[in-house]
Order: sequence, then structure tokens, then C-alpha cells
Amino acid sequence: MITEDIIETYNSMKIHRDASALFLTLDSANQNLILLDKADINTSYQDIIAQAQLPKDDIRFLIINFVYETDEKPPRKIDKLLLIHWIPITAPMRRRFAVVNSKNELIMACTGIQKDFIISDFSELDYDVIRKICLAA
Repeated sequence: MITEDIIETYNSMKIHRDASALFLTLDSANQNLILLDKADINTSYQDIIAQAQLPKDDIRFLIINFVYETDEKPPRKIDKLLLIHWIPITAPMRRRFAVVNSKNELIMACTGIQKDFIISDFSELDYDVIRKICLAA
């Protein structure tokens, strides 16, 4: 379940640009999403990933205002709202399965998310990897 507090915080991030990322997880019963933290508006992508403190054996949800430039001449600056599902292989099976239900609910509640990723390895979080996928979309 997604609380009104999470939806309000997301909408504020989307409309007022008062944060660059939100960090969420599931409660111990795998039923409700919990807002852990948010990143300041001026936080870089690399610092967002560091601030998220992604665990090696548990899941996380990151909603990021991803800012990048196109390959055009001159390049255009673009930002997209991304939902990253951090699901390491070592996370408990019940937690991993709970992500599927929460993912759909989160996407429906947080309108405007333009791309979502399911990521299980730190190498997949590389800025250039994410940028390349966003450019192709």
C-alpha cells in the first residue's frame, strides 16, 4: 500500500522540483511502502546512488529525476522521472516477489514516471548505461 504522504512527496518532487530522488522500501510484512529519505534537488546522480545506500541483500525503490544531455549538436538537457527497482539476487524470495505487486501500484499512484528499471547489480546503475537506455527510449 502506498500512503498519501508518499504520493504528496512524489507530486511535490515532480511539480515543484524540490527533490532529485526518493528512496523507498517495503515494511517487514511486505505490505506497505515506506519513504526512507529524499535527496536534495542539487544532488547528482552519482551522489543519489551513494545516498541510497543500496543493501546487498534487500530491495529498494528509487524514484529519480534523471538529468542528461542528448547527443545532438548542440545537446539538449532532458530530465525524466525514473523508477528503479533494486532487487539483488541475494534478497529474500518473499521480498523479491513483493516487489512485483508494489511496482504496479507505485507506477499507477505516481503518475508521470517515464521509465522503470529492474536492477540487481551495481554495474547496471552506471550513469552512462541508464543514459543510453533513456536516449533509446
